[in-house]
Amino acid sequence: MNSFVHFFSFSLIASVCHYFFQLLLARTLGNTAFADFAGLWAKVNFWMVLGTWAQYWSVLLPSSKSIFKRVFGLGHLVALVLMIVFILTNQLIFLFVAVVGASICHAILCGRLLNQANFQRMGIINVVAGVIKIILLLLIPREYLTAPFIFTILYTSFVLTHIFNALYPSQDAPVSTFHGSSSSFSGSLLLAFATHFFSGADLLWADTFQKTHSMATIAPLSLVSRGFFFLQMILAQWLLPQANLYEGQRKKWSLGVISGLVLLGSVLCTPVLMFLLEHALSWKNLPSFQLFYLSIVNAGFMAFHFQFMQMLTIKGKNHKVFIMLALILIVWAISGLRAVNIEWYFILQALFHFFAIYISFQELKKKNDSDLLSKTL
Repeated sequence: MNSFVHFFSFSLIASVCHYFFQLLLARTLGNTAFADFAGLWAKVNFWMVLGTWAQYWSVLLPSSKSIFKRVFGLGHLVALVLMIVFILTNQLIFLFVAVVGASICHAILCGRLLNQANFQRMGIINVVAGVIKIILLLLIPREYLTAPFIFTILYTSFVLTHIFNALYPSQDAPVSTFHGSSSSFSGSLLLAFATHFFSGADLLWADTFQKTHSMATIAPLSLVSRGFFFLQMILAQWLLPQANLYEGQRKKWSLGVISGLVLLGSVLCTPVLMFLLEHALSWKNLPSFQLFYLSIVNAGFMAFHFQFMQMLTIKGKNHKVFIMLALILIVWAISGLRAVNIEWYFILQALFHFFAIYISFQELKKKNDSDLLSKTL
């Protein structure tokens, strides 16, 4: 139990480190340069879903220590070769793939540690990765902070973290054999995709359909809403199992609680976050209060939607999750192809997530298995 508590503690610290890295980067680059970088980062971060899948495979389909070392070493070798090719050719695509490759290696390592129930060790290496990123960012002069240097920081943080793990190895525990079903495996893949798409959907939308004009507006909104998204994820993870949300007579009350938390929380957080952006990050010409509020509301409903998707996968209703993901991709694409403005983009997304939460209530109310869900979460 202590190991699991340590895991959550270290994971929370790691999340703070990674988010602080983004805030520090935003403050160093300023509005315009950060907006340019944010578009590239959204694309690379989306492909890091491969790392999340690799982590699930590493957990669910464990290998012997020798095979793990070969796969892990080969992954780093390929990433290193790609880095050398980037240096020789100056083609960013090789750098991007190298970063994704290093993140996959990191995910495989984390998956093995999870399989061994070595939660504390996994938390430690994630904290180390976050701290290394911050230190490297502070060491590099502002004039060198171009996109290639920033992505090189990300690549180097993975490499140095894995060197740290090799120099200070933990006691190797036996791996566990996965006894789950194909349904739980496919559900994990769907949730991995949802995590990466949800956290970067607004940046991808602006970069794909709106280009430079909206990217300068979306970047600060995304920076703030991502923080609110993960904050609401933590809150939802605690709230939903506690509130007996799946009893039919409490459905409306529960849906109202979720809506109230999102809407009221957004009202309270928006002015505070805008103040921090303007004074802590020294950003000027920020988007309006209305835009910040809409982006944060969307992030709040999105976070609760993700938690309900998680519950649906627990019940084996992966087809429902797949349909929801397909529908939100359609809404996302239509809002871009129809050239809606940013306000309507956030409104449409928030309404869809609210609708998806309502549908999820209906599904989870069936067969009265709230006890199973409470225990699982």
